[in-house]
Amino acid sequence: MYLRYKAYRQNREKLTSMAYMCLTVLEGRAAWRDKATGKKREKAAKQYCIDIKVLDTLGKLCTAKGDATEARKYPENGAFTPLNPKEKEWIVSVIKILISRVGEYGYAHSTGAKLKQITMGDFPKI
Repeated sequence: MYLRYKAYRQNREKLTSMAYMCLTVLEGRAAWRDKATGKKREKAAKQYCIDIKVLDTLGKLCTAKGDATEARKYPENGAFTPLNPKEKEWIVSVIKILISRVGEYGYAHSTGAKLKQITMGDFPKI
């Protein structure tokens, strides 16, 4: 996750693709630990103590928004909707916290410490 974020900061990767990859890594790690299929995002939210609204909002922004150079998918209506500056700032804020949370989870898991839930209130409004 950090390497993808670093590539974004060095202008070698687009924000939406970096952020979506980080989200899928988080989901994949949670599903792998669980060994069960389906509902990866919900499993990630529970395992890493993150409100599902945070992960859902990240997924929606990274999937449905972006101009012609950064959008992950072609819009159904053919009209690209660029991310506004607040949305970009929000995505970067979330990614930084998610990268930290993966490390915190490892420590908490090994020591039995309890993680504080990450919520939408921890980030700027979009």
